[in-house]
Amino acid sequence: MGNGMAGFVGKTGSIDTINNYNLYCHCVAGLVGYEDKNLYLNKDLSNSMGLFLQKTNIIRDYFEDLQAGRTWWPKEIWINYASDLSQFHQDPTGQQSLECLNHMVMDSFSH
Repeated sequence: MGNGMAGFVGKTGSIDTINNYNLYCHCVAGLVGYEDKNLYLNKDLSNSMGLFLQKTNIIRDYFEDLQAGRTWWPKEIWINYASDLSQFHQDPTGQQSLECLNHMVMDSFSH
């Protein structure tokens, strides 16, 4: 976990690609599921559950992270809906905001 996280040190909220987003989520939470003895028997399920839960947290923490000057939403997704990630906060129920949120949620369901 620590080795994987080392690659993200100093990159506060600069996840550009979905692949890096998945790697970040794996390092932060994918490995945690291995501690559960029931999930330990199925490492793929354990990792998948960890990624799903971490992505749920990232979606939930959007505004808190934005205020703190960081974000973990991958640019590869949000750039399709806005030129700046903060635009979703300015119009949270707007069409582009909802479409981006839907994209993020559907990505989390892939696990």
